[in-house]
Amino acid sequence: MTRVDPRFEAISRRLTMLELMDPGPNAPPEGSESPFARAQRFVATYTEAGLRTAIREFGLDDKLRALGLSDFELRITEEDPFRHRLEVLLDDDALGDRHLMDLRLHLSRVGLAGVDERADVVVVEWLLMQNPRGAFTAERPRLPGQHYPGTGLGRDIAQMLMLLCRRVQREALITIPERFHLAELYRRAGWLPVNLEEEHALADVLHATRSLTLAARAWAVERGLVRDAEGVPFTYHPHERVLPISERLEHALAPGGFLLLKEVLRPSRAFSVDVAALRRSLRDDPVDGLDADAIEA
Repeated sequence: MTRVDPRFEAISRRLTMLELMDPGPNAPPEGSESPFARAQRFVATYTEAGLRTAIREFGLDDKLRALGLSDFELRITEEDPFRHRLEVLLDDDALGDRHLMDLRLHLSRVGLAGVDERADVVVVEWLLMQNPRGAFTAERPRLPGQHYPGTGLGRDIAQMLMLLCRRVQREALITIPERFHLAELYRRAGWLPVNLEEEHALADVLHATRSLTLAARAWAVERGLVRDAEGVPFTYHPHERVLPISERLEHALAPGGFLLLKEVLRPSRAFSVDVAALRRSLRDDPVDGLDADAIEA
């Protein structure tokens, strides 16, 4: 099955359902309706008190404190029995956007291609992670779509999402990365494609821009400076990526597995990036933290 960091695995095993479903200090008095029925729960499992316990036990409290982000509140919203939202908000009304994280999940059942079988999955409809108090730097330049820099906690959140998936007995995580650089990051993290044609194009662009940094490559794509042999700019088309959690889905998504389309032999598309044009573009329309003379990896 998809590998979870042993440290996170050990912590998850130690956390009990009673801790995660803890109704907290605002539970109804003894003798009234069960507090477990009354407490608002994320994906029908995690109360606010339970989430704070998990955040502390997994070490995120310490990491947020080191970033000056320890003053946060949690907001759980059940939009319907299948759609759930978790917001982590800084307690600071002076900020234009108080969100540290905005996570929207959809519990779904999907059909598996080529077989009469279905799988219960967690769809990550939206995941925003940002530091509203942070500043873009040369080490962390602005990426397309960003208003604030990230928190650097992406790996921790990915681990927790995998463990959540197991906890609620789902077989896979599914997401559709909105932008090219997000697809690249999910690809690096082991999320597998379903649409192989789009994956081929993504791989060809990554190869053509391999000399650039992640941020430079992202802006080259965003500004239409990666082109094919006919001079047509590459356009990223968002497509599904899957992270299998169960052994069944991992086998289905493995090479030769029944869920992926069969590999089609075809020549790679010849993309190229106009590095000189990218430098000019970054000088004319600067990107916070990205030096036009330091775009190569």
